[in-house]
Order: sequence, then C-alpha cells, then structure tokens
Amino acid sequence: MRVVATGDKACAPSSSTLH
Repeated sequence: MRVVATGDKACAPSSSTLH
C-alpha cells in the first residue's frame, strides 16, 4: 500500500510516515 497524497492516512495509517 503506497497511496500517498491520495489517502495514505486513511488507507494505511501504519505506513503513513510522510503525514
């Protein structure tokens, strides 16, 4: 899951290190 700027926090809160 690499959805950045498209719902990274919503789709992958565990991998959302950019937000």
